[in-house]
Amino acid sequence: RTHPVTVNRISEARERAERLDGGTIRDDSFEYKIVWHKLNVKAAPDPAQAKYTYSKLLADGNYQQESIVRYGYVLALTEAGDINDARVEAAKLLASDPGVISFRLAAAKVEERANDYPAALVHYRAAYEMDPTSRAVVYGYANTLTLAGEPEQARKLLKSFGVGNRQDPTLYRYIAEAETRMGAQAKSHFSLAEYYRIVGELNLAAVQLRLAQKAPDVTNYELHRIDARLDEVNKEMLELKTSLKQREDEREERRR
Repeated sequence: RTHPVTVNRISEARERAERLDGGTIRDDSFEYKIVWHKLNVKAAPDPAQAKYTYSKLLADGNYQQESIVRYGYVLALTEAGDINDARVEAAKLLASDPGVISFRLAAAKVEERANDYPAALVHYRAAYEMDPTSRAVVYGYANTLTLAGEPEQARKLLKSFGVGNRQDPTLYRYIAEAETRMGAQAKSHFSLAEYYRIVGELNLAAVQLRLAQKAPDVTNYELHRIDARLDEVNKEMLELKTSLKQREDEREERRR
């Protein structure tokens, strides 16, 4: 709310849009249907109703592609907390289509809900081998590694993936969580500051950087890095305050 879209950001967004392939979106593609069913389950006001709907579709044979409907059923079962049934249906999915990443992720989510992190990691590793560039795979994999007590490995995975994703706030949130589990307080506060900075919460970013400065495990090298980033954030806040003041003055002038 306090971080207006700048001219540079608008220009960058337009440039990206112009580079996009203008091809027709096919609503009968496999990928489209996967996303549609995932959103359909997420949007359902009652997971039990979604579970019933997909169960009936499968029982009646009312589908064009059984695996996609079963995928929706697995998601609905997971949302409803029916883990045993979800695990059975996920196994059927993987038996028929082991190379579909979305099916692997669905199976991993089932095991996460069951708090069986070793089993979830089996699916995430398989998915990662299929596509190590997938954001959903890497973030799910890293989060489960952290929950499974392997935060150092999670951080390493995220840092490697993040080389080309420095403006993704979710990246820094997951890194911060891993660093917190590692007990790396200074690093965790710095990563959380990066998260807040990207989403435009500059005041919160500054708070995290000040906490990083006072962390008992902060090194001299980290302190220099933190100080430099805090200077940048303070400068950005000042520029924002000036910009908002100018806009307010312009509105006041127009009212006169």
